[in-house]
Amino acid sequence: QNVNRQWIRATATALERCSELQGIGLNEKFLYCCEKWIQLLEKIEEALKVDVANSLPELLEQQKTYEMLEAEVSINQTIADSYVTQSLQLLDTTEIENRPEFISEFSKLTDRWQNAIQGVRQRKGDIDGLVRQWQDFTTSVENLFRFLNDTSHLLSAVKGQERFSLYQTRSLIHELKNKEIHFQRWRTTYALTVKAGEKLLLTTD
Repeated sequence: QNVNRQWIRATATALERCSELQGIGLNEKFLYCCEKWIQLLEKIEEALKVDVANSLPELLEQQKTYEMLEAEVSINQTIADSYVTQSLQLLDTTEIENRPEFISEFSKLTDRWQNAIQGVRQRKGDIDGLVRQWQDFTTSVENLFRFLNDTSHLLSAVKGQERFSLYQTRSLIHELKNKEIHFQRWRTTYALTVKAGEKLLLTTD
């Protein structure tokens, strides 16, 4: 990382000096922006080394991290474009020493930046997908438990009462038939929820 900073500083300084000789005059903040850019690049590369989380709370934290990284990438893309443009202009001059080394390092750095951008987009997409899966799974489980609790309360109430009037019996039969219909409907939700849970378990291995 220190080598990266030294190289970007040396290159940016060379760009600035070259522009002064040519009477162009780069923005005085160019060197500072280049250093911030390389720091962001290193920050992204370190973030991508961390595996995707396997629980919803941790995934939500990672989601926030990658939303911020995407924003930083968007802001720094202008700096990256400017650096590329100035570097290519510098290659057209005779002011640069060790031309092959400069080209090699320049290519490596631009490749790293492109890989970092793609990595952020891909990782954020993966995390967003897992967050949606976890949220859908959690909602389905909560709905299933709510239905089962309601049914359990109904059965407990029936069991706790020894005698029923004719009206109560008819009403109870009607309610139990409705529960039976609902059970049939919830079977599909239950099967899908189990399948989703099994899929999420694979991500925790």
